[in-house]
Amino acid sequence: ISNLYIYDTVLLLANAFHKKLEDRKWHSMASLSCIRKNSKPWQGGRSMLETIKK
Repeated sequence: ISNLYIYDTVLLLANAFHKKLEDRKWHSMASLSCIRKNSKPWQGGRSMLETIKK
């Protein structure tokens, strides 16, 4: 993987997070723990994917 590819990916994710924070529609992720046997779905996951697609 080239450095430019990694840079573009990080930039894309940073811009998506920034848009979500500006829209005030941010749902923080549930805390993660290795002890839990069942994980909670992230409520903002679908919204974040839609922002990344835009």
